[in-house]
Amino acid sequence: TERTNNKGGSWQYVLPPRFEQNGNPTQCFLPECALHISLMFGVNYPNAKHTPLLSRANAPGIIIASGNLGYSHSTINDVFMSNDGGVEWDQVLDGQYHYQILDHGGLVDAARKG
Repeated sequence: TERTNNKGGSWQYVLPPRFEQNGNPTQCFLPECALHISLMFGVNYPNAKHTPLLSRANAPGIIIASGNLGYSHSTINDVFMSNDGGVEWDQVLDGQYHYQILDHGGLVDAARKG
């Protein structure tokens, strides 16, 4: 996955988090390994269970997304969160979850998919 901050003028890979949610280093370094966010992945792979990227206008900078670390997209995803508009990401949950941003970003709720 790549991102742009200037309406498509230039693009760069989404930086992988430095640490897993348990605090261990990810051992994921560009360009061999990146964070791949599942945006429209489920359209092409309907059996891939993922929750779409989520952000709210009343919680600026907070983004939550399903994705994976690696060389390419995978049908097995974890949950990642950014609080700076997608510049840096943290792995916050292992596995598939439904999630919601509440209270202007003061509360993030997640429930494991069954």
